[in-house]
Amino acid sequence: KQAIGRLAASLINENETILIDSGSTTLEIAKNLDSFKNLTIITNAVNIAIELAKYKRFNIIMLGGFIRDSSLSTVGSIAESILKIFYCDKLFLGVDSISIDKGLSTTNIEEANINQTMMSISKQTIAVFDSSKFNKRNFAFIAPMDKIDTIVTDDNINREQRSQIKAMNIQLHTTNVHR
Repeated sequence: KQAIGRLAASLINENETILIDSGSTTLEIAKNLDSFKNLTIITNAVNIAIELAKYKRFNIIMLGGFIRDSSLSTVGSIAESILKIFYCDKLFLGVDSISIDKGLSTTNIEEANINQTMMSISKQTIAVFDSSKFNKRNFAFIAPMDKIDTIVTDDNINREQRSQIKAMNIQLHTTNVHR
């Protein structure tokens, strides 16, 4: 997850407005922003906001709403209504489950709803996850694969998955992981 976070952070450009979803892999992105001077970052994750505050130089917007104790993320209509007043360059979306056929999904309906809103306000959606999340489906649908612009994952995805992603015109960035 650390290597995926580093690789995902390398896709950010100075002066961008980015949206970082909750999750352990997206937290690793927040830990790898040392080279940036000016970013505006929106997040619904309490732990990510705390990590970002350590830089003391970014514009950080923490979404309000109900806090899910399992993910330390804010969800619900309050968080979604705040999101709708922004436009973002890039969304870094933490993914619980991804399937070429069924798209992205998560275990929680409110999490799915806020993820859909995040995608709707972002120019580019970058899904970040480790390869164990592939070929899985969860309870709450987020979006079909064609709504993803880029995937950042580890190199343990197989050749068939790589070719399916390429056929869908989704950029794929993989990082080497030590087993």
